[in-house]
Amino acid sequence: MIEHGHYEPAFRPLAETFFRATRDAEGGGALAVYQDGVKVLDVWGGLRDPSGAPWLERTPSLSFSTTKGVASVALHMCADRGLIDYDVPVARYWPEFEQAGKGAITVRHVLCHEAGLYDVRGLLSDAHDLLDWDRVVTALAAASPAHPAGRHNAYHALTYGYLVGELVRRVSGAHLRDFVRTELAEPLGLDHLHIGAPPEAIAEAARYFPLPAGELSRHRPRRSEGAAPRRAGDSPGGSGTTTGDTGSRHGRRGWRSQLQTAGVSVLRRAGVPLDQDRFVRALAPRGVAALDWSADATLAACNPSAGGLFTARALAKLYGALAVGGTLDGVRVLSPERIEQLVQLQNRRLDGVLLLPMHWRLGFHSIASKRGFHPGAFGHYGFRGSGAFADPRRRLGVAYVTNCGAGSPIGDGRIFEFAGVAARCAKR
Repeated sequence: MIEHGHYEPAFRPLAETFFRATRDAEGGGALAVYQDGVKVLDVWGGLRDPSGAPWLERTPSLSFSTTKGVASVALHMCADRGLIDYDVPVARYWPEFEQAGKGAITVRHVLCHEAGLYDVRGLLSDAHDLLDWDRVVTALAAASPAHPAGRHNAYHALTYGYLVGELVRRVSGAHLRDFVRTELAEPLGLDHLHIGAPPEAIAEAARYFPLPAGELSRHRPRRSEGAAPRRAGDSPGGSGTTTGDTGSRHGRRGWRSQLQTAGVSVLRRAGVPLDQDRFVRALAPRGVAALDWSADATLAACNPSAGGLFTARALAKLYGALAVGGTLDGVRVLSPERIEQLVQLQNRRLDGVLLLPMHWRLGFHSIASKRGFHPGAFGHYGFRGSGAFADPRRRLGVAYVTNCGAGSPIGDGRIFEFAGVAARCAKR
């Protein structure tokens, strides 16, 4: 593999870690770091698609749930401008949302995954509906929450971005795709930061490699004894982010539980009404196995939960701005006071979907690496390995994008390793 990019000497260990991981991977990726508002590492390599085309300097990649962090920044910008308040009911800004007993759900509940609207499987008839903004937000406005607002937190894997994005649209008057372009990408001079990509960006985009054999079954919960049988039309496919027919092929071989025994018993002791089917309902809309996540039409759709098309350097610069108080190169993204609010820990409970303590902040989770948790850091990791975060204590913005990797909803070992090495390099 030819190694591309540049880095400051202190970050050489991180570059070497990236190139080693990329040599061992089937596809490719890119990693970038900003420290003290300066780009200190920008490297890329590997293959950008299964045909064997090389990853290029400007190659953007679908980044799944890493997209949620960008959508959250947009909403916080609206809050900074006095357009929205975290503790006001969502229905104040989006009147149709008050249907079905949702009048008590606040913006804060949405940002903390406490709104009870994670059931995408019950919300939409087919995964392709995720490509239709109006259909999704209309369904969310009419939906009944799974629990009273604030009682539990459960990862809104495929609904979070639409809730946040519609709020941005209602209070700013701009569709989220346009808000991200005009308020973030253009002012900061970012090469590719899209939620709903234009044709020229799609032409440069990486395409996803299929999941490794057996990977999907390792990340699916086993249906518990006595659980409701699968209904006619339900897809037996994999997690909510698969390509081609990979999900259905591995799903039919049986689900090997990663979310049972200890995790399930802890959840029960915590008082969360346990439903082992919840994971599937949050992550696997019907027909998901037939949805090609890196097809042109999918990349063009505005899916702020799992459809962002980014380069690592664009994400790193955005989070790099947040890491130094919210302003970079004369462009203010957020005020320091706003950043202090969004980093405050909102809940410590085990997440009802992921069965892990995500330590949700306002639109972000806490950042963990192979060195442990990074105090004060915040961001969002994504399915199959991508991730981006800000570490204000180290004045560090880190981002990784890739087109291959494991099937966990919150990334794989690479982003955890890169985060740890980046922290070590930043101390030098």
